[in-house]
Amino acid sequence: MKKNNYVVILAGGVGSRLWPKSRDFLPKQFVDLLGNGRSLLQATYKRFLKFVDKEYIFVTTSYQFESIIYEQLEGISPDNVLLVTADRNTAPVIAYASFKIAALNEEANIIFAPSDHLILEEIAFQEILKLGMSYSRNHQVFVTLGILPTRADRNYGYIEFGDCPQGRVKAVNSFKEKPSSIKAEQYLLSGRYLWNSGMYICHNKTIIAALKKYNQQIYSIFIRGVGIYSTIDEAQFIADNFPLSPNISIDFAIIEKAKNVVVIESDLGWSDLGTWESLYLASIKDNLGNAIVASDAEISETQNCIIHIQQNKKAFIKGLDNFIIVDEKEILFIYPRNSLIS
Repeated sequence: MKKNNYVVILAGGVGSRLWPKSRDFLPKQFVDLLGNGRSLLQATYKRFLKFVDKEYIFVTTSYQFESIIYEQLEGISPDNVLLVTADRNTAPVIAYASFKIAALNEEANIIFAPSDHLILEEIAFQEILKLGMSYSRNHQVFVTLGILPTRADRNYGYIEFGDCPQGRVKAVNSFKEKPSSIKAEQYLLSGRYLWNSGMYICHNKTIIAALKKYNQQIYSIFIRGVGIYSTIDEAQFIADNFPLSPNISIDFAIIEKAKNVVVIESDLGWSDLGTWESLYLASIKDNLGNAIVASDAEISETQNCIIHIQQNKKAFIKGLDNFIIVDEKEILFIYPRNSLIS
């Protein structure tokens, strides 16, 4: 991809619905949830390294996770790790990243991506990103990836799409928050809705202009840093000013207000792994429907369970159906799956 293309990986979330695997001190993006030997962040970073040089990939997170970032992303430059001192949701960190990258390249085209999503169809993912980058480079728009829904899931936001401005790129009519079960079923049956992946692509000038138009509070904070970004004074400027930002997502701050948003329908084997149920659906299962991450477990007469056992522990499990069993350091969590399906 062209040198004007950048990636910003958002790695500051908490993932509280996956407790106890996801904890305050080690959120889900830093955890090997699928038992494949790498965290979700590592998988995300590796996915983007296939078509963007590492000098163009930035990771945003909290200071409390700084050591984890360097431990998990070997060789990443400190210049590419954007650390913040307060939890202010995605809009302020995206604003920070946008102004920071603008100081490096005013013609930057940026992909903003969560760090904790599963994508199985990586070749299709790369093709869609290339399409999105090309479209956002030539139009003053936000391009989002809308996931072709496979079920009526009320844990996701939805995008209602309209006509096609150009080929596979479709107009966005509206964004819908997480719906009721009945509404989710209606969305699925209509064929006019996609899951909101939370991934956005835009030219740097597009997002900075949108911040100025739709959220003056955030814009006024980060515009003051022009001339400071990428200097020795940047860290102190962010420490002093970032906590002044409102706690707001990029969706509420800009995307749902903007009129220049388009969507690309995407079939990527995607999941945000935000709940135990989404993790179960995304996991490889045995012939009895058990999703097992364990090195030494004897399991019998057990089906449809999620089983995560520490690597150094022997486990014996018998006679369970539809349970979550998690042995996580000082916590043993055994809970009926159905009671956590909303």
